[in-house]
Amino acid sequence: MSKSKTSSVWKLPALLVLAVIIVLVMLRLAVWQMDRAEQKKQILIELQTRSKADELDAKSLRAAIQSSGFKSDYRYRKVRIDGRFLPEHTLFVDRQVMQTKVGYLVVTPFRPTGTDDVMLVARGWVPAGDDRQALPDIRTPVESVELSGRLNVLTPPPPLWDERYSVMLDEVWQFLPEAELEARLGFAVLPLMLELAPSTPAPVGFKIQWPAIDDQWVAKHSAYAFQWFAMAAAFVVACLVLVFRRQHRKTANEDA
Repeated sequence: MSKSKTSSVWKLPALLVLAVIIVLVMLRLAVWQMDRAEQKKQILIELQTRSKADELDAKSLRAAIQSSGFKSDYRYRKVRIDGRFLPEHTLFVDRQVMQTKVGYLVVTPFRPTGTDDVMLVARGWVPAGDDRQALPDIRTPVESVELSGRLNVLTPPPPLWDERYSVMLDEVWQFLPEAELEARLGFAVLPLMLELAPSTPAPVGFKIQWPAIDDQWVAKHSAYAFQWFAMAAAFVVACLVLVFRRQHRKTANEDA
């Protein structure tokens, strides 16, 4: 048997083995994405359950803060506390969009009554105005106030954030990294901030809106899984078509 015939004999089985491996890899990736979607779904259910739990009062909040799982176990829990703002440390998180308009998220440190802890309070959104050099004039009550809202993580970095850029310029921040905040403020802050409830009376110009607890990550992983399954199916069909055509040509040559 010539070398060309020997090569032809082994070529098809080798290609079929390679095709099977490729399909198995695609299916494995699809299953992995389904697993990720299920994990995100369970996280979403847990967050939604927390958001419907009873409000934490001052005593419950102090106990939560002292627990090791404060940051991971209390996100989206509702809180009602009293205390005082630290208005001299008010800061602005830039590039916050509300109804297609760019503005700032106004954040002011807050010390709950009877504790030395300091919590950042997201007080709402304000428009940036025409002059970006002039910050909005924010009035902050100096007397003791009662706040109602929910706990959330500190504002994360914008998408595709480049570490070469400065996180803040004076009172304007691009996001709220805990270490940089504490270094700038001169005191420790809690790892979760309080987002004021949308029903909170707000000064003129403020808009308070909670970011939705949505299922976008569940939907994304589900879409990725569907794509991998579809690619695997398309690859199988393509391989069958090629094998059928090869076999058809071989039969035609033998009959000639």
